[in-house]
Amino acid sequence: MKKKKRLGKTSGFTKETLKGVVHRQNKAKLRKLHHYKMESAIKTVVTQFLGSAGKDSCLNKGNFQKLVQRQLGNIMSDTDSSSAVKDMMRGLDENQDGKVSFQEYMTLIGYLANSLSESKAKPQTTN
Repeated sequence: MKKKKRLGKTSGFTKETLKGVVHRQNKAKLRKLHHYKMESAIKTVVTQFLGSAGKDSCLNKGNFQKLVQRQLGNIMSDTDSSSAVKDMMRGLDENQDGKVSFQEYMTLIGYLANSLSESKAKPQTTN
């Protein structure tokens, strides 16, 4: 049986033990990094909405169209069409007040996230 080399007189760590500790620490750092990405994404969704909203913390037609065009144009189609954006806003405006509240806006974000998830989960086929 091969004797494991100790790293120090009193440390009690072998190279294998130390590698395991470093590996666990690296995994923890990666989890933390991914946590920050999620946190950052949520903060971005909130700050983009609040930065575009009026004093009443809602998006009017113009603010909604600008936000959709500037921030969501790469994952949504028809963002340049004012009639398509108007229809989208009408569909989100649950209380029919002519504005999109944060809660109503989150319906759109949830729909987009779900659509992205479904498109990533589908197997890619080649013709």
